[in-house]
Amino acid sequence: MADLLLEIGVEELPAGYVPGAIAQLAERARTGLAEARLEHGAVHATATPRRLVLAVADLPEAQPPLTEEVAGPPERVAFRDGEPTRAAEGFARKLGLDVAALEVRDTPRGRYVFATRTIPGRPVRELLPELLRAWILALRFPKSMRWPQSPANETFARPVRRLLALLGAEVLPLDVFGCQAGRCTEGHPILAGRRPIALERADYQAYRSLLRQHLVIVEREERRAAIRQAIEARLAEAGGRLEHETLLEEVCDLVEIPHVCEGRFDPRYLELPEAVVEAAMTDHQRYFPVRDGEGRLTARFLFVANQPEPADVVVEGNERVLRARLEDAAFYMREDLKLLMSQREDALAGIVFHERLGTLADKARRLVWLAEHLADQMGLEGHEHEAAVGAARLAKADLTTELVAEFPQLQGVIGGEYLRRQGFPEAVAQAVAEHYRPRFAGDDLPETAAGRCVALADKIDNLVAFFAAGLEPSASADPYALRRQGLGVVRMLIEGGIGIDLDRAVAEAVKALARHGGPIGQSASDTDPSTFDAVGLHARVRRFLEERMAGYLRDLGYRYDLVDAVLGAGGADTSFGDLQRRLEALTALADREGFADLVEVVDRCWRIVRGQQGADDASPDPERFEQPEERALYEALEAVREPFVAACERGAWEEAAELYRQRLAAPVHTFFEKVFVNAPDPAVRANRLALLRAVRSLFTERFADLSRVVEGKK
Repeated sequence: MADLLLEIGVEELPAGYVPGAIAQLAERARTGLAEARLEHGAVHATATPRRLVLAVADLPEAQPPLTEEVAGPPERVAFRDGEPTRAAEGFARKLGLDVAALEVRDTPRGRYVFATRTIPGRPVRELLPELLRAWILALRFPKSMRWPQSPANETFARPVRRLLALLGAEVLPLDVFGCQAGRCTEGHPILAGRRPIALERADYQAYRSLLRQHLVIVEREERRAAIRQAIEARLAEAGGRLEHETLLEEVCDLVEIPHVCEGRFDPRYLELPEAVVEAAMTDHQRYFPVRDGEGRLTARFLFVANQPEPADVVVEGNERVLRARLEDAAFYMREDLKLLMSQREDALAGIVFHERLGTLADKARRLVWLAEHLADQMGLEGHEHEAAVGAARLAKADLTTELVAEFPQLQGVIGGEYLRRQGFPEAVAQAVAEHYRPRFAGDDLPETAAGRCVALADKIDNLVAFFAAGLEPSASADPYALRRQGLGVVRMLIEGGIGIDLDRAVAEAVKALARHGGPIGQSASDTDPSTFDAVGLHARVRRFLEERMAGYLRDLGYRYDLVDAVLGAGGADTSFGDLQRRLEALTALADREGFADLVEVVDRCWRIVRGQQGADDASPDPERFEQPEERALYEALEAVREPFVAACERGAWEEAAELYRQRLAAPVHTFFEKVFVNAPDPAVRANRLALLRAVRSLFTERFADLSRVVEGKK
């Protein structure tokens, strides 16, 4: 047995590339070794910004031999009168066997010639260079590059400067990116110099220890743990705690020997919006803000240096850089506040929202239109209604400010802060500040009713507008984050309990786009309306939102067919707010004994009426009934209709389902046993189909389309 050690020495990798590269390298090694029939011990991958490392324990000297059976030509072709033909001789020669080793077997296709051959295993030292080369070249990054020393077909995230490849004490003959593998690595690029450090053999623990001596902690988890411990200790001294886990992950991949340091800045910068100070530290400089025990931001920050004990000049340099950032922010804010936010509306006309969708002024007009409609649906009155419409009018005004140009991730937040400082109503400022929420998975929803109203308006308008412009997401691309925005709509409707008719909201967004959609809106009033298909646009957006809803509910653990059943009842036509409650009730019913009978009532009606001509809303005519079973089913339907609808309206979904099953199961089954639905008389046939549609639609329109249930049917 021998161990393998591979190191790919690179110029500094972007921090975001490192975790993915580690996972890919380990997975490709496991998969490749399995495909090569190589038993092995532990597979371990790690990285620093300047190296990717793979260690595999206990590799054998050679592959095990492979015994395989190979099918040849039919017996009638391979043998004539018991003698082998050229076909048999060629087949045996191809496999390196004697003709006498061939055997004839019966198969479902007839009698065929077979041969068994054994392929000897290759030595691992010969096989590994091919495998390693393939694994390295198969690594994928968000962006890759070529450089003069590398062959034209070989790309990597950053130029590869050295390779270490050892199997035991032997250097493997690996050549990739114009580099020939050796047995040397390098330590810290500045503190240890770029002197080669030779390894005697592929001993990962010895390699790890050797690098530590040369000021490199090669284990990513060790670096992260050290950074976490030091930062948490410093924050605890101030009464705060670690809040920036994502930043911790990023900083871990920026250094090879971390040391946490503290810097300070002038407290007068705390007069800036807190979000600005924090963004200057975290987003621009990768610093950790320090808060006190009350959660207030202090004039201190932590940063991670790439050296064991940084000199004072390192701290001073980081303080100077942050001071410049904050001074710029203070200057931009002073200049921005010279103009009222309400005076910035005209400037929106000079900023293109999208070349096919007009300007930000057009976008603001659509927001106002849609916010007024949604505020009415949500029952907002008085100050709440005024706040929602006022916030919609001013929501995009901060996109004209210098501070948002410097901190684009704070759009909305800056607008809310400026509105507060300029004396606008707090409800308007808060709604503007939170109208982009939720920005990402797991983000908080808007807290205020006006904020939820404007956030819904913004996201629904974006969906309708970009779909109208032909920019809906594809299987591989979603440049305008429409899936995320669609999921945001779903979350606000369900988690926020907003009871609106989404169909009406989308319809209003389509109308707003027709009036204020820039080039798209102009095309809607042309003599050729084909460029603005309002009906098709509405259907596409609705279907998109239903798909987001289905995915959201499946992610919560609900059965896929029950999700489809509830969505099939028109959940997007009314309110998503009660949809989850219906789904919970249907999930509970699916575990009960009578569920199959309930499904059968709806499904049996559906199997007969689907594909048949006739209006879905046509009512059965009792005067046309010819058999008592028809009348009995009709009377049972009419008798249960009122209590069923009443139970649905008060949210007693399980009670409603039980009423439907108890009153209609027996009459439906008797009807199908005694009545021939497809009667020769068209009028009689149409009336019977209308009766079955009415039985099905009573449950389907209000609760769930049980014809979509897959599990639990009879």
